[in-house]
Amino acid sequence: MARRISTGVQGRNVLGSLSASQNTIVSVIEDDDIILDPAGQGQVNSEANIFVKDGKLLKLGDTDSSHWIGFRAPNTVASNVTLTFPDTAGTNGYVLTTNGSGTLSWENVAVQVGDDVGADSATYYPLATNATSGGITEVKIVSSKLTFVPNTGTLTATALVESSSITLKENISPIENALDSVLKLSGVLYDRKDGSYQNEAGLIAEDVNQVLPNLVSKDKDGNPYGINYSKFSAYLIEAVKEIHQELIAIKKAK
Repeated sequence: MARRISTGVQGRNVLGSLSASQNTIVSVIEDDDIILDPAGQGQVNSEANIFVKDGKLLKLGDTDSSHWIGFRAPNTVASNVTLTFPDTAGTNGYVLTTNGSGTLSWENVAVQVGDDVGADSATYYPLATNATSGGITEVKIVSSKLTFVPNTGTLTATALVESSSITLKENISPIENALDSVLKLSGVLYDRKDGSYQNEAGLIAEDVNQVLPNLVSKDKDGNPYGINYSKFSAYLIEAVKEIHQELIAIKKAK
């Protein structure tokens, strides 16, 4: 039969350094821990809910109990919330999501990217706008610009149409001295360092930036990076017109 150790005060018993009063057990020594430590493989079981009061932490210690991870309820809870965990450990890379009613499940929230093959089995469409299919809820392009660098270094299109209506433009002025600008540029042949192209023809962005900076795109540090070759055609048109006027003048002088 267990032995009762009493302080002599009726209704207030002491067992070791624990004091029991009705349904409350407290430690006699201030700031002392209460430890439940079953022998062997025994575990502490509860057949009822466990309530951690007053915003206190539920702590999970590491293997040597030197550090812990704590779970705490928010300062104010509008109503009771029950979170029901899934019955598996999930898949690597998945995260816990809720159905809005407290039932948690493992979900892959990463945006899956793949080739979208067109009807002709040769057309591919880059995603550049908001979509709701395939688990994608929103895709944003910085400053409404899309940079596309194909693996082979080649972008093939049946037609490339750039918006150019006068209704979209203002501060329109003619290009002057186009021929002089074109003559300052040098077309060159070069090999791409990544091996994608050899003996490629083009211009050097740094050189064009010295003559026609409005045709050169810059990287985030302001260094010349690319050339808008389609806009360069406007200078070629005006250069040809200047040559044409010079030829007319020569013919008249004869």
